[in-house]
Amino acid sequence: MSALALASGLMLLLPSKFLAKLHLTSFINKYGFIIGLVFVVSLAILIVTLLIQTFNFVSNKRKMKWFYKTAEKRLRKLSPYEICIVLSLFENENYTNLLPINDGAVKKIENEIIIGKVTTLYMISNLNTAKIPYLLQPWVVNELKEKPDLLTFFESSAKEFIKNENNKQLVYDSLIRPPDYF
Repeated sequence: MSALALASGLMLLLPSKFLAKLHLTSFINKYGFIIGLVFVVSLAILIVTLLIQTFNFVSNKRKMKWFYKTAEKRLRKLSPYEICIVLSLFENENYTNLLPINDGAVKKIENEIIIGKVTTLYMISNLNTAKIPYLLQPWVVNELKEKPDLLTFFESSAKEFIKNENNKQLVYDSLIRPPDYF
């Protein structure tokens, strides 16, 4: 679109001596009105496109700033079970672990961009107990490393949650027990 605006604008705005050397004077005299319309329309579309792109750029920057500004607050709102999931990923060297795909807490923190799937293709034999690898998002790793009080909060919440025998079994089944592939 910018090339069209530039070409039509040059044909309209260049000095007539230069256009005569290019043998464009008769063409411009014949189609000048159409060239003018093309110039105005393409320039308007170009300006609107640039304004939209600028707005989107600024909007995305503001959203990312807000996202990182509220990171700790969002992490502190996680349930104790979700905190156990995050800690199980954080404690691994590569921040990955096999998690059940049919677990609501896993889906919730995946939708909140706290964890992400490593792959979408993974061999499983039983859909009821299927586990695939998930990773901890880098921003969560940074938050936990840079804010020791947040990590302490996570660890104390997880310890309190695991004191209940049913919760201990839930954490074992979801996070520790190896998947049954064959």
